Amino acid sequence: MLIPLYRGPAGITKMNEELQAILNPNPDGKRKEIQYGDVLYRVGDKVLQLVNQPESNVFNGDMGTIVSIIYAKETIEKQDTLVIEFDQTEVTYLRGDLNQITHAYCCSVHKAQGSEFPIVILPMLKSYYRMLRRDILYTAMTRSRQFLIMCGEESAFEQATVRQSDISRHTSLLQRLTRTTAEPEPVSATADYILTPENVHTIDPMIGMTEVEN
Repeated sequence: MLIPLYRGPAGITKMNEELQAILNPNPDGKRKEIQYGDVLYRVGDKVLQLVNQPESNVFNGDMGTIVSIIYAKETIEKQDTLVIEFDQTEVTYLRGDLNQITHAYCCSVHKAQGSEFPIVILPMLKSYYRMLRRDILYTAMTRSRQFLIMCGEESAFEQATVRQSDISRHTSLLQRLTRTTAEPEPVSATADYILTPENVHTIDPMIGMTEVEN
């Protein structure tokens, strides 16, 4: 499930709580679990890595599954420990490292950029007003590889299709392309000049080489 906002009754945080209760319940209390702040982590939970950890070959946006929880009294470090499996790689997290992960039953559209999923559930609600934009909608829809399920309010979808980002992007791409493709102006071999990004494409690379034999 992809949602553009974290807060609110239909935000990412609340949806992760609800989906955990449905997809990974613990009615008899037999599955190990630990509380970290407002988040309850349980064996079998799907989680999302939030920061790069190259030494463990795990990076921001990677998703894994909690395969083991070891309570503090069972460890040498005397800290609660989670073991998370990422594509056959198991990474250990002490309690102090748990700010590096979050539940991944539902994640933000931003975090999903660059990823694909077989099925994407995409709620469309007016309460997401601030993030109902065409660019965000396009990003969310294109994360689906096979099926896209949209649910919610039709008017919210209509708004997202016509509303564009208020942020203007300023780049020098046009100027760079124009300078690269323009006919270079010859520069005298005896001219005084300083090499800059502006003249690097206009200076004759053979300056001073006319008398050199091949």
